[in-house]
Amino acid sequence: MLRAKKDKIEKILVGIGPKNLEIAISIANLLGKKNISMSEFVSYGKSYMLGKKVRIQEANSYNRNETKFFCPECNSPINVIRITTLKGKQNKRGWKSLIQCVNCTYESYSKMEAQKKIKQLIRLSRRKTNGNSK
Repeated sequence: MLRAKKDKIEKILVGIGPKNLEIAISIANLLGKKNISMSEFVSYGKSYMLGKKVRIQEANSYNRNETKFFCPECNSPINVIRITTLKGKQNKRGWKSLIQCVNCTYESYSKMEAQKKIKQLIRLSRRKTNGNSK
């Protein structure tokens, strides 16, 4: 190997550190075994992570309450909380989300995932604002 190439590799190695080097070597070995080129991996990885980033940003915007929902009893803001406990002793009915008022005692549990519940609330709020409440 040429000295110039070795210098370039050393600079990269210093920049990524030992833990990331282990990960890079593992990825390179796996790609070799699966007959996937690095360019294919990078190309797909970028589009995959971009899609994932968009989904994470959407979830974060809901979590930051950019979309506000209001309590049906006192008209105060409500929170949609994701329930992570699986169905079992601590979650006998298999609830997946909770709507909770920040002001009064209003609570509503749902077997619908929090993300789906938020989308449902958005649809309902749009219907109400368009005058088509059902």
